[in-house]
Amino acid sequence: MVDQVATIHLGTVTWNVAEMKISKEDIAAVVKSIDISHLQLLFVTAQELFALNLSTIAGGTPSPNNDQGMELALQIWNEGWHLALGSRWKCLKASGLGAVRVNLFARDDVADQLTNIETDVVPCGLAGMLVNKGAAGIKTKVRSTCLLFVGAHLNAHAKRVARRNADFRRIDSCLFSARSASRIASYTTKGRAFTTNGMTAFPVAGISMPSSSGGGGEGAQSSGTKIESIGAPDAPDASEISTNHQVKENDDTLPDVTRSSIYSLAVQQALTGLLESPSTQFSEDEEEDADTPRYASMISEYRQSLRTDEAPIQQWFTDILKSAEEPPARRLIDTYRRVIFAGDLNYRLTIPDRDAFDWLFDPSNPTSLLSKYDELTQQIQAEASFTGFIEPPISFPPTYKFDPGTTQYDTSKKRRVPSWTDRILFSPDGIAPYEYNYIPSVTTSDHRVVYAKFTVMIE
Repeated sequence: MVDQVATIHLGTVTWNVAEMKISKEDIAAVVKSIDISHLQLLFVTAQELFALNLSTIAGGTPSPNNDQGMELALQIWNEGWHLALGSRWKCLKASGLGAVRVNLFARDDVADQLTNIETDVVPCGLAGMLVNKGAAGIKTKVRSTCLLFVGAHLNAHAKRVARRNADFRRIDSCLFSARSASRIASYTTKGRAFTTNGMTAFPVAGISMPSSSGGGGEGAQSSGTKIESIGAPDAPDASEISTNHQVKENDDTLPDVTRSSIYSLAVQQALTGLLESPSTQFSEDEEEDADTPRYASMISEYRQSLRTDEAPIQQWFTDILKSAEEPPARRLIDTYRRVIFAGDLNYRLTIPDRDAFDWLFDPSNPTSLLSKYDELTQQIQAEASFTGFIEPPISFPPTYKFDPGTTQYDTSKKRRVPSWTDRILFSPDGIAPYEYNYIPSVTTSDHRVVYAKFTVMIE
């Protein structure tokens, strides 16, 4: 095994597709804009890759009407990246939660160095259980260095910063831990479907179940092939990257729960009486959003289909809900050596309306509003969310909300305030960014694609 420290070049892409029909040509345009010639790893996450319906957000298999659209979107997504990246690149793992997808690609000269590949998910939708919002993660090892990649879609709407912070706390506490709903469901059902009141369902709807690569278990060793550090423009070398942090990889054990319908019952408990609760009443702004009544209707329908007096998981369910309200039992950034967290985090500008934005926004200095009005910047500074994470300096304009197919910000009657909703953050231990940008030319969605490049130290 090679002893000296090496560096690899990592690319990260986040893309809210907005349920639009993207093409393989769109994906090729993204790859061309990024310039992958110096990259060795590529982590890609999508949000809203396809439309969700009742069954995919709350406990069942996709319905016949929705299945074709979902399968086509996934096929275009996977084949598009394969074609655009070329024959030297391999998809090591693909997973997802609802319409949040994550893919980890490696170039052929480093692919065999990645071992112990696992996936996990944390739902953050209504009641903290539905999969219309949440995160999917991929973790792996290169030699003795653990890499963790998280793709997330946090809760939307202006003035809901507290909910977004709670989403992050749940992900931070639950991903790849005993609290993870997907790990418990996988443990108790071993992937089997079960039936509740005539509905055939899988324990965690709309996700790929946690898995590990066949390439090795916990004791897997590197083959000893040297990882070549290929020079990239402006990329820092190993001597410039901080590695002061000492961590121990998380090794939580799963609780002893045996009921095969655990997840379905958890959802049932979460939804019982939920719509009547004052804490779930929608604001006027939310009621105007097309998604809100759609999901409320789905939840009401699903709640009626799950009626049971059983309560075998009360303590576990209570712990899951508390995870968003309490400091996390452990933090991802303290548990893993290298962490990338990307997605549509939905943090907005606190500017009251579009007219005020148009008056304040300076196209020649697009980031002048960040320090004063950006929710995520404020929450990090206040240590209320993403504590310890760093974001590369932003030099591009807001990435949401555009009229799809154009370069104009929202011209609908809502005239939403543009915001930097699409972000990429990282842990500072052994990771150094050297490029952070958006892609203005890919206009299919109402979001713009955002990407970053990092030099990652491998020990």
